[in-house]
Amino acid sequence: MTLAQLSGAVVNDGINGKNNIILSDTAPTNPEDGQLWQDTSSTPEIVRKWEDSTWKTWGLYAPNINVDTLSALAISTGSLTNVYEVNHPTYGKHNGTVKIGDDGFKIEDVATLADGKYKGTKVDITGSTQGTTGIFMQEIPDIAVPTKFKQVWYMGDGVYFTDSINNYVGSVTAEQLTAVPFKTLTLADGMLSDSVDNTAYRKFKQLDGSYKVEFTGTLSKNPASPFPTTNTLIFTLSPEYRPSSRKLINCTDDLLKNIRVEITTSGAVYARSAYGSNYINLSSLSYTI
Repeated sequence: MTLAQLSGAVVNDGINGKNNIILSDTAPTNPEDGQLWQDTSSTPEIVRKWEDSTWKTWGLYAPNINVDTLSALAISTGSLTNVYEVNHPTYGKHNGTVKIGDDGFKIEDVATLADGKYKGTKVDITGSTQGTTGIFMQEIPDIAVPTKFKQVWYMGDGVYFTDSINNYVGSVTAEQLTAVPFKTLTLADGMLSDSVDNTAYRKFKQLDGSYKVEFTGTLSKNPASPFPTTNTLIFTLSPEYRPSSRKLINCTDDLLKNIRVEITTSGAVYARSAYGSNYINLSSLSYTI
């Protein structure tokens, strides 16, 4: 049944069904090339066109649309691109492109500066410039020198920077900004943690990307006796806290003198004193791994 028959309009039959749209919940049989079929089984109803021996979704092509309000359920394919030119009384002339498509949201802008140079700015919401999800922004002070730029990536785990003008590369991650609590240090046999100033340690990531291990608290021998001049095992570190090379660090003692602490690559930590120290203050014990 054709649309014309449903409406009761008097029209010509058309040539091979091309001049009318068939409304049906099943595909018409023996269609001709160019035949239009409105599929009433779908919601919303889709108009299809018979081409190359198959039914293809019929597109509406409108080179120029001028409306007060335009709304849609979704953009499933293709992209929207807007090319703009703005003359700002203070910031000068801007030319750029805004694109929304399958590859994300992008803005590329070129501004003519007061000194005649061109400044380039790029924003990529998908972060596809780096092959990862996030927001990418780039600024080129002089577009004639594209190798001099400032870039920043906002990603799920932090912010990453590259400044080829001042030769800076860095990052600030959520891990670096999160306060890491101290956890209780398991001491070797014959060692005792102070009941008030408990021995503890932690590892956290620094802004340069390295990790720092630091300690707190006071320990002594049990039963109480001075530390000898030879190495005495005070505790052992788990693998993730061990340095790549041996560390020798001076800590303070109860006599306000130095007591030598040695941290080995195997994780064993030793102390020795030439002054008969009774306590070790671990607050000055730290190193980078």
